[in-house]
Amino acid sequence: MYVKKHYEHNLNYIKNNMRTFSNITLLSNISKRLKQWIPDKASNPIKPVDPLEGTELKSLLMKDHEHLLILAAKKNDVITIKKIIEDGEDINLSSKKYHNYTPLMCAAEQGHLEAIVTLLSYKKCDINATDLHGHTALALATIGGHFFCVQELLKKGANTEKGTKFNTTPLCFAAGSNENGEIVNALLIYGANPNALTDIGENPLMIAADAGHTQVVSILLNQKQSPINLNQQSLITKNTALMKATAKGYTDIVTMLLTNKADLIK
Repeated sequence: MYVKKHYEHNLNYIKNNMRTFSNITLLSNISKRLKQWIPDKASNPIKPVDPLEGTELKSLLMKDHEHLLILAAKKNDVITIKKIIEDGEDINLSSKKYHNYTPLMCAAEQGHLEAIVTLLSYKKCDINATDLHGHTALALATIGGHFFCVQELLKKGANTEKGTKFNTTPLCFAAGSNENGEIVNALLIYGANPNALTDIGENPLMIAADAGHTQVVSILLNQKQSPINLNQQSLITKNTALMKATAKGYTDIVTMLLTNKADLIK
């Protein structure tokens, strides 16, 4: 009689909480409660039964488990990440809920360095996987301004030249998204092309000039990797970096470009 009541109590608990199964902490609690369903064979001869087997609830739990690694990466839950991977989950699974992000992409976008280090410690982790729009983990970390994550990804061999569907490379993103220039410097050190062009013909210098990122413009003008194309024109507007900076009144950038002999008229 006690076993039956105990079983009914636990089953009701699960049903009442089925909508929140994606919560990692709750899953852990549920796992502990499930173990209580199996009677002690020494004291009770009842055959152990999984009350969820073959039910819609069981299917929901399994479906959520497929994406538990995604959730763990987003939450920087390193312990859960390790357990799920070591239990055999695909480390490069992609989530339709998050633009086909892999766990590494989720961690990179959120700026979770610990999760990134953990995921990259497994050889099967695809550091250059892309989402629906062609973003890599490096691109997402760059857009978010997560310097230490960018640095870790670069150290582990992330491709600096892999662009999105619009041919936007991580350096192009950095030029427009990061005013302080730390990420731009890091990308250049690891060989990023300072003259990479987006699909509308804009290079990192043009993007930085248009955004008013004075420090980034200075870094690009002074880098020694490859002479920067000062007079690159947009395929759409035909504007150059100088024209963009002039139109927006960024006098410091205009001065730097003219000092470096940018053409007044292209």
